[in-house]
Amino acid sequence: MYTLFLYKTLCTTGTAPCVNIINKTLGSYFSDAWQKNSAEKHIKAFDTSKVKDEIESRIGESYKGLYRLIIESSPKEKIEYIRILAQYKIITAIIGKILGVAIENDLVLYDAVKKRFFYYKDICDVDYLAIRERVCAFNNAIKTNMKSIYLLRKLGSSYGGRNKVADYVVTLRKGTGKSLEKRAEDFYNLLKDVLLKTEKINTCHRCFTIEGEYYQISYTLEAYSKCADRLAYIKDGQPCTELMHRMSCETAFQWAKNNINKAYKNYDYCMYKTEMFDAFPNPADRFVKGINIEKQIQREKFNMAYCGSFGGAIDFNVYFPWEIYDSEEISTLSIDEDDAIPLLEIIHEFYPYIYERFNEKNHLPDSMMRDIVEKMKEVRELLINDTYSDKLKPYLKNEHGFNYLVAYKDGAPVDELFYKNRIEFLHRHRFEAARLYDVFINWAEKQLETYCGGYNSVMFNVEGP
Repeated sequence: MYTLFLYKTLCTTGTAPCVNIINKTLGSYFSDAWQKNSAEKHIKAFDTSKVKDEIESRIGESYKGLYRLIIESSPKEKIEYIRILAQYKIITAIIGKILGVAIENDLVLYDAVKKRFFYYKDICDVDYLAIRERVCAFNNAIKTNMKSIYLLRKLGSSYGGRNKVADYVVTLRKGTGKSLEKRAEDFYNLLKDVLLKTEKINTCHRCFTIEGEYYQISYTLEAYSKCADRLAYIKDGQPCTELMHRMSCETAFQWAKNNINKAYKNYDYCMYKTEMFDAFPNPADRFVKGINIEKQIQREKFNMAYCGSFGGAIDFNVYFPWEIYDSEEISTLSIDEDDAIPLLEIIHEFYPYIYERFNEKNHLPDSMMRDIVEKMKEVRELLINDTYSDKLKPYLKNEHGFNYLVAYKDGAPVDELFYKNRIEFLHRHRFEAARLYDVFINWAEKQLETYCGGYNSVMFNVEGP
């Protein structure tokens, strides 16, 4: 008989390890298997009788007697799930109907014969649909009921992972006759009026965040107009205002519009990288910081990116054997292949296969990366304080490694000294040359600080173009 299972899970994505744990355990009549895998912690009760009736109704009388629906339960907590046994000759005719019922009831369908499963959120992302619907409801309420809004602008969104996020800024105009504190209070009350019973408002981090089960929508209030310099928010139940001490979101957006390639918007200005979340919990602060990062990138003497890769670049990022973080939460430091040679020379000292496996994924343990960073600090000090030292020469032996030393960009003429005496040229431009090490060291140390506290399996990936 062909065997299928239907169950409800607390797992939030189909890639979660707990789904595989449940799949391995289902159907076992031995409590030891359930206890060993802790599967009962990950399954959830649902109306099995109702689902059973729905399946039988969908299949109809044509295949009666050729399949069986059995309601079973876990040994300890007695949490019910459904086992389906069907003859091979009818499985193709009924499995689509069973899948339809699974999707409509937020269930997982596990095919025990082929060891495959169909997770309803992977087929139709209901959390994405939920946040899109709620964003429309809140935005429409803001536009309809709030007076003197200069602009309601989306800062960014992250829909690919387990928890969906959408962030907005509301820039206010002057001229309502109300204090900024009163307008913050009115905004807070407006959002509360639109809340569902399953939602709540969090007013931490100088913004207003609507939290659903698997999504959150934030609004930051800035005042006034395109030259905004103040934030308005609620703290401990009381309205507050303060100076931003940064450029406004509107100023940042206008700079981005005029200076950043549209493709960069796909990276949401680095807003959803874990280290950015940790450093800037307020989404508007994070958005502006992302713009400032891009401003700095455009001033660099070498070609690089922080929020994503580009053609001809060496990519550096952290790697986890298990999917602890979603891919869009992890930053990728990308540096042009030629510009990155001085870094690769040091990496080669610890990982001699880097050039041999240049175009593959190379996973380096975090302990090795710590050693690499320390060596880079040593080389940087030599570069700044003892450029002519013989100790520095091994890291400059690759002729292409001098490419990044060129202190001119965009077709400007190269100093003749670059060709006549490259060590002297290096000495004159040693601070510009050291910037490459600074960028990598700062990025790597931030990754080590962010990810290496409790995960022994974290590694660093180095991959050529």
